[in-house]
Amino acid sequence: MAEITLGAIPLAALAISGFKTVQSRMKSYKNADRMARRWDRKLRGHARTFEEACRSALASIISSQTTVSGMLKDSLHSNWDDAELGKQLAELLEDRLDDLGRDRGRHQGDDQGSQHNA
Repeated sequence: MAEITLGAIPLAALAISGFKTVQSRMKSYKNADRMARRWDRKLRGHARTFEEACRSALASIISSQTTVSGMLKDSLHSNWDDAELGKQLAELLEDRLDDLGRDRGRHQGDDQGSQHNA
């Protein structure tokens, strides 16, 4: 009887270790659902922001809101092949990138100025 008990102790320890491993993985899966919902919320928010930026860029070039909406809904919309529209969008994006670079430079200058004052 003692031999059975002594032989069962390592098995019990192994079973307890396995249970703890499964339990920690179950916690991970339980949290994964919450994290997936959080990422989904963030992704949908970023997608809305991106769509609004695209809508704004197109609306600054195209006067018809119907055309802008159609282009945003259909990646094969005929206006996407318009060379002049492509040129205008490229110029608009370059201007916005230049503005962003100037703003970033100003903020970095502010940071450097605050470091010198410290």
